[in-house]
Amino acid sequence: MIVPLDPVVACLSISSSDALEARDTSRARALCLELSPPDLAALIQLLPAEARIGMVAAMGADFNVEVLSELDRTVRDQLVPALPRAVLIKAATVLETD
Repeated sequence: MIVPLDPVVACLSISSSDALEARDTSRARALCLELSPPDLAALIQLLPAEARIGMVAAMGADFNVEVLSELDRTVRDQLVPALPRAVLIKAATVLETD
């Protein structure tokens, strides 16, 4: 899925990437927790591959499973193994299957 680049999301991706690089997961989580699923998906897709997993780990059980349906399949496949078990269970019960 191609997502138009929102300047706010682009700015947040830089800030969250910097926070993850500094191992400040609390700050990374705070920057992203209130984003809508499409915006968080766009942000995750802008992050380098390693930082994507760090972002999901930082959000933990608060990761909104609706984000998964907004992600490109390749990115989603990369993130699923890093998701907490509680998030995977919620995704299995909430999301529609293809």
